[in-house]
Amino acid sequence: MATVAAAAYLAVVWPTIDHLESANTLIRVVVLIGAAIGVGILAQVEESERLAVARLSGDIQAREQYIRSVIESLGEGLITLDLEGRVTGWNRAVAERYGISAAEVIGESFLDRFPNYAQEGLAVPLRKLLGGEIEDFTVEGLTHETLRKGDVVQNLRGTLLRQDGRPAGAVLLVQDITERVALERSARQGEKLVALGTLAAGVAHEINDPLAFVSSNLNRVEEIWSDPGERRDVPEILAECHEGLARLRGTVAELLRYVFTRSDFPPPPSAVHLGAGQERD
Repeated sequence: MATVAAAAYLAVVWPTIDHLESANTLIRVVVLIGAAIGVGILAQVEESERLAVARLSGDIQAREQYIRSVIESLGEGLITLDLEGRVTGWNRAVAERYGISAAEVIGESFLDRFPNYAQEGLAVPLRKLLGGEIEDFTVEGLTHETLRKGDVVQNLRGTLLRQDGRPAGAVLLVQDITERVALERSARQGEKLVALGTLAAGVAHEINDPLAFVSSNLNRVEEIWSDPGERRDVPEILAECHEGLARLRGTVAELLRYVFTRSDFPPPPSAVHLGAGQERD
């Protein structure tokens, strides 16, 4: 286009100029062509850069959308904070689990909005994290009183965000382990009940055996008491009765000592020894 314009200009003015001005005219034409070509090149570069910026912006938006999708699809709660401790991100998992939407908390001070966390010991590590004193922290098995869902048990991990080497905020990963803890407690309780049942059976055996022995001996005394000739066996029988009663006392004493000295009642049955003496066959 620039060449055509220069040729048209030259065709119009050439017949009107003399020989001396022809050189200057040619120079002006060359300058005109060069300027036109330069403008064209600049326009092409500008358009190329505009398209590159548009593609880059599209890539950035797509990447941001992908990151948001990943965050929203996480099964664990994810909260982001700025340096002032204000909530800047609140994913779907934490919103659905605790009944609080992102719109209710975005821009709010996290500890002001959820003061129970401060009372439960989260304020100090969070303040150190946002101040850049630490890079991360972990709190496990925290019993947290939520605003709308009652008490829950959580594992929390805080990580410092940096931009150009300077603290820029923090990310809190909130893992709700309430159900897992309840199942573990239930399992432990079941194990205790099983062990307690085994313990009770062992105690009953240790008590019943000498009781049966004493009862049998007393019946024998009752049978022979009317026969003066057999009364000579009574002292021996009574001595055996005393032995059986001593076994009972020993069993009870050992059981009481075990109960009052153990903090984790009951332990595995194999670790419990109840009898004070050997079982009589």
